[in-house]
Amino acid sequence: MNNSKGIFSSFFSKNVDKNFFNSQNTIISKINAKTLRYLTILAFAFCASLSLIYLIPAKWDPNYYKVALFYVLSTLTYGLDVVLCFTLLGKKNKALHLLYWLFEILSLINFIYVSVYQQPNNTSTIFFALEMLLPMIYMTKTWISIVEHVIAYTVFIITAFIFKDKQVLGQDLIYALLFFFITNIVTIYIRALSIKALESSILFKKESQLDKLTNLYNKSALDTYSREAVGNNRDTIALAIIDVDDFKFVNDRFGYNQGDEYLSKLASTLYRSFENLGIIGRIEGDCFMILFENVFDKKLLEKRINACLDDISKVFIDYTVERITCSCGLSYKEKNEVMSYEKLFNNAKQALQYAKDEGKNKFIVYSKNMVLNGKKNVVLISSNGQISSKFNRMFESNYNIYDAIDIKHFNQIEIPHDLIDVILIDPNNIDLDGIYDIKNQFTFLRQDIKVIAYSSNLSARGVYLNKGFDYFVDSSLDEQKQKTMIKGIIE
Repeated sequence: MNNSKGIFSSFFSKNVDKNFFNSQNTIISKINAKTLRYLTILAFAFCASLSLIYLIPAKWDPNYYKVALFYVLSTLTYGLDVVLCFTLLGKKNKALHLLYWLFEILSLINFIYVSVYQQPNNTSTIFFALEMLLPMIYMTKTWISIVEHVIAYTVFIITAFIFKDKQVLGQDLIYALLFFFITNIVTIYIRALSIKALESSILFKKESQLDKLTNLYNKSALDTYSREAVGNNRDTIALAIIDVDDFKFVNDRFGYNQGDEYLSKLASTLYRSFENLGIIGRIEGDCFMILFENVFDKKLLEKRINACLDDISKVFIDYTVERITCSCGLSYKEKNEVMSYEKLFNNAKQALQYAKDEGKNKFIVYSKNMVLNGKKNVVLISSNGQISSKFNRMFESNYNIYDAIDIKHFNQIEIPHDLIDVILIDPNNIDLDGIYDIKNQFTFLRQDIKVIAYSSNLSARGVYLNKGFDYFVDSSLDEQKQKTMIKGIIE
């Protein structure tokens, strides 16, 4: 809030807080909902305590029963309000202001009862002071607070004329009028301070979430927002990771200052391209990420990403005739699909790695049939470490090889199951009793996966094939023959 908009301008202007409340509606709603929950619990506990306090002397004085009954009813109504606050005020804070008015009405009834029946000869300064404090606790627009004050004041005047002793009525009305003006001014002033403090807090939080070089979100903020978005959104979501190709060349040739300037311009290009489409941030170094929510047209999104990559390749023309390019990996979480943020991120990262391995300056969409590093992925299941050494020696890293001690440890391998092409198993490592089809043990894998039995037990070859193994390789053959056989199966 600007300093020029002080107390008096706030009092007469209905729209002084309009922009603030519209822009920070989500944060304010969360704060108000939390406050309202605490207030209802406090009121419930307070009335419950008073019920017990007045029930104890009611044994000797029947008049205490009336007071106790009132507070029992108040306890029940506040209890209902607590239930409503914790059921209706979910993530979307439905009916927030309506529930706050309900709380104010219940509080108004309680304080009127105290003023009229329990302390009929005293003025209602306590009631009015407490009632006016409530709008200061709950942050809302100025004009709404004034309306709430007027309603409370009107109800108080009517109640005073009907129930109050005429000897104290005049004094009550004078105090009420005085409190009406004082509390309006105090409420507006405190709200101005609250808004200023909240604005400072939001600014500080925003600055702590931004990457200093690019002014985009940093990795921590990206993780927080993206994890929440993926967890709550049931529509199609896309995640893109963009990485500069050979950025070391830029730093080595032009210096780190020029490299930072390039990254800053690259970030500006990303912001212009996707400002209204997604959450944009810098993961680390020359690597950036964009999360797109509510994707309705995949082709249009992919077209915009390609256009953005083309724009990025022109950023460095100011410094050199050589084009500095970027690679991009994109992954989707389909509508209503159950997928974690980590899985979505890893899929995009694998697509990016694939783009790099395929020659860079590419945009690749993640596919379950994608292979890593241009190589097929083979999992070896055997408790004998010699098989792993032998396999690596035979193929000289032609494949991505992963080891598992047995089926139980299968889930511990690093590669996602849907990217595995071949499983080579030492059958002596598996209890085949009760197994009709070995692939039943791997129901989470692709249907076209190849399962190889790797054993020297030729007499059991038919048994293995009948158990669902696709192929049998005799481990007693010389390595060249094994290599030719296995390579023919894999490729």
